[in-house]
Amino acid sequence: MLKLSFRLTSALAILLILMVTAAQVAGRILPAGQIIPIVPYSSPTLLLVDVSRQIAASRQALPQDIHDASVSPDQQQVAYSSSDGSQVQVYVSDLFGSSSQRLTMDVGGESVAWSPDSKQVAFVGLEPNNKRGIYTVEADGTTAPQTILKAGSFASPSWSGLGDKLTFAATRYIDLANLYVVNAECRLRCDREVLQVTDTLVIDTAPVWSPDGKQIAFLSNRSGDYVIYLLDTRCMQSGERKCTLQLPQRLRMRPLVVPFLIIWSLDGSEIYFRGREAFRNLPGLYSVKSDCYALPEGCRPRLIYNLTELTIRRPS
Repeated sequence: MLKLSFRLTSALAILLILMVTAAQVAGRILPAGQIIPIVPYSSPTLLLVDVSRQIAASRQALPQDIHDASVSPDQQQVAYSSSDGSQVQVYVSDLFGSSSQRLTMDVGGESVAWSPDSKQVAFVGLEPNNKRGIYTVEADGTTAPQTILKAGSFASPSWSGLGDKLTFAATRYIDLANLYVVNAECRLRCDREVLQVTDTLVIDTAPVWSPDGKQIAFLSNRSGDYVIYLLDTRCMQSGERKCTLQLPQRLRMRPLVVPFLIIWSLDGSEIYFRGREAFRNLPGLYSVKSDCYALPEGCRPRLIYNLTELTIRRPS
């Protein structure tokens, strides 16, 4: 009886290992949907979640902890920031590749974002005296990073759908962050070309431009908790009212999920976000329809991947 029990236990263990391996292989070879990178806390490993198949695969562990990551729109590469032992730097590699290319040298970087053509990476440059800048660099590493803005308190750059503009958060005049837009081709002396698009006595941060360029999703604590808001970018056109006078559309989620990371779906129909459901205290990767504010059922967040038991071990 003991031998039979042992055999059954062993068989189940082997079956479980095969199922996990098959899921990871399927995620590498047959990605049926958009891949979302998840950066576990204090971990040198990336978790890559396929939002359609609801499976995940871990790419090869790195020597140092990863700070943030972004998958290219063509779903072929991943850009990420990681420490080189003395400073955080920006790297890029194939999505499931084991090798990587460093894109920053003289200035460190974090908060990476891909251009819509998957050829450039925008990032926050880490400068001396705890200053920050907005930089762009070719993803193939053929050119040095280009400086758009420097010596400020900038965060979370994101490209417009046409790749001609960047939006970002900054505390330029007060300690509370607002959102700004700048021409992506501008170089170094760009302060006079910066357009302020929100102006509130709260924190507006983490802006992400929709693929069609018509909206900017961002996080704000205007209602107390951090919530996703949508800004209509037509306010930037000539003859339209100023963006700072616009009342952005709030996504009122039921049940409440407090978000802290936003990623648009490739077709713009959904917004993916990492967050925590308030009632059950459930951390996960969620999605919500980008037009849910106009739907009869309202904004119903969908759990894509449960992060409750997410544990990534360091390589020995």
